[in-house]
Amino acid sequence: MSYTLVERCCGSAALTFFRLGARRAVVPYQGSKWRVRRLLGKRLDALGFEGPPSRVILTDPGPWGTVVRVLLGHPHGGRSAVADRLEAWAKEEAWERYEAILEAPPSFHPIDFTAEFLYLQRLAHSGKACGISLDGTRWRSPGFNRTSAYGIAGTEKFGEIKPMIPALVAVLRGYEESLVRLPADDVLTARGPASLDHLADGESFTSDQPVVEYLDPPYAGSTKYPNGHLGRANVVALARVARARGAAVIVSEREPISDLVRDGWTAEALREGASSGDSPFKSQGDEWITYISG
Repeated sequence: MSYTLVERCCGSAALTFFRLGARRAVVPYQGSKWRVRRLLGKRLDALGFEGPPSRVILTDPGPWGTVVRVLLGHPHGGRSAVADRLEAWAKEEAWERYEAILEAPPSFHPIDFTAEFLYLQRLAHSGKACGISLDGTRWRSPGFNRTSAYGIAGTEKFGEIKPMIPALVAVLRGYEESLVRLPADDVLTARGPASLDHLADGESFTSDQPVVEYLDPPYAGSTKYPNGHLGRANVVALARVARARGAAVIVSEREPISDLVRDGWTAEALREGASSGDSPFKSQGDEWITYISG
């Protein structure tokens, strides 16, 4: 079926990329739903939204609101150009390139902006979020991970860890073959607050195409992101407005959202309790969705 998938607070847009055919997440990122992508996909299927979306609307208060459009291939050739830029930077001294990006203002050009952000994010400690300073003049990074930048030689006990920027380039090259290509007019993105009226295209919901909206806000009590926070009251308000527009709505949190459950929404545990705990990129908490059909 033809449908629109909306991701607010999209971050790395794991659900969208998965539904469009991605086999790998672009980078480790705090709060990423890549680890539960198949479970979310099954819920979309059960709600009647099967297969890849024909239109996507992706918004995020941080850099991802710009980056995801380039990663989805707009402008045409942009994703390949980003891979070329990163491939060239992988031949430079990693710490020097890292510092050079941090010391300069974020580029106004979307391709350069995307390359700068992905370089910083791939080398960030434990996938913690990179962002932009409040005045918009500098990139912000949680720290430089030397292992990700330079790799580690193998030993008798542990295998080799290779530098991660070449691996990132390989992911981007793989998207050229794996991702469904949507027309530019059907990829709507915005970098800004997840307010009630801030969607990339407010008129998009007037079409007769079914809409499913996925809201993945910063979890209550979690580490805040560098470029925006969304409190529980705002999350509930956004979800209710989306529902009032006629969209099916899914909200992620570490617990059921009681205000929505009292409205008649359904809460479902995607994962309960801690996972193996060996990876810094895997959440140790519960994963719940609270949802309602359109």
